[in-house]
Amino acid sequence: RSTASTGSYNIGVLIENPNAPTCFANANAVLRVEAPPQPPQCVHTNPTVSIIPSSQTGAAGSTLSYIVTVTNNDNSACASSTFTLTSNCPSSWACSFDNNNLTIAPGASGSTTLRITSPQNASGSNSFSVTATYPYGSVSSSGTYVISQPSTCSYSLSISPSSGSYSGSSKRWYISATDFSSAGCPSSITY
Repeated sequence: RSTASTGSYNIGVLIENPNAPTCFANANAVLRVEAPPQPPQCVHTNPTVSIIPSSQTGAAGSTLSYIVTVTNNDNSACASSTFTLTSNCPSSWACSFDNNNLTIAPGASGSTTLRITSPQNASGSNSFSVTATYPYGSVSSSGTYVISQPSTCSYSLSISPSSGSYSGSSKRWYISATDFSSAGCPSSITY
């Protein structure tokens, strides 16, 4: 019966001939009733958060885009979960997600774009972080926004000889130009 309790049961079978009492046969067996298999249990595991690229360089005041990917590490017995994204950026910086709520099935990943705008007076290397939170935990990942150095344009010009007299004949001067500029400045000089 489907309602039998778990355990072992002895089963005996006897065959007799009523007209010949000495003619009979028997057999025995053991029936084991086991508990039905349990359905898989949902196991929650903190998600994985990645930021690509992890570091970028841009001019002060510019907007850089980072791809944020969240992977749902729950096992297949769990339902889909919604992960809420928050950012922690330097003071006076502007940070925004294209979508800060990602609903992701177990074992799958979802992505969105984080856009970061630095202020005009920003400098150096600046760290930020992204946190993915769902009802069973949260995980953070960090990235870097490096402010590029402005171009410095510097040139040196010399004339040789620096002085001389002219009495009607031709006179030749030699002009030398040196470029001390950093990247981003004009590569040619007109004089």
